[in-house]
Amino acid sequence: MLFPFIRRSLWIIPCLAMSVPSLVKAGEAKQAYKEREKAMESLKDEMSAIKKALKADKPATALEPAKKIEKITQNLPALFPEGSKVGHSEAKPEIWTNWAAFEKVAKNAAVKAADLVKAAESGDKTKLETAANEMGAACKACHKDYRGD
Repeated sequence: MLFPFIRRSLWIIPCLAMSVPSLVKAGEAKQAYKEREKAMESLKDEMSAIKKALKADKPATALEPAKKIEKITQNLPALFPEGSKVGHSEAKPEIWTNWAAFEKVAKNAAVKAADLVKAAESGDKTKLETAANEMGAACKACHKDYRGD
């Protein structure tokens, strides 16, 4: 009597085996989303710190925030693995459907972040202000096309 039940239930094993990779991928997608959100929040915080440094007329205090921005932007596309639009993600599908264009915008942000570091290192408030505005414009350009509301 037990054997027919076991035979009829054996189909569960392959189904479970096939679902494990999906569960792993779902976990990876959620982790990527969390890392991306943390990085974006950090970018916002560091840009705020630079604005405060400019307002206080202390451009030298902008160097550390600028370096953090540069580090995050060095490989922005890695924060957007395919399938990571989970949770409350504001990432638009266009990131993945037009990956080459997204990479170009991300590369521009990395260039502007490097310029921001150079400006902060110079200690020149005018250069820092210009570089911060250009960094902000790079962020806005990306958000315009690739971030939903």
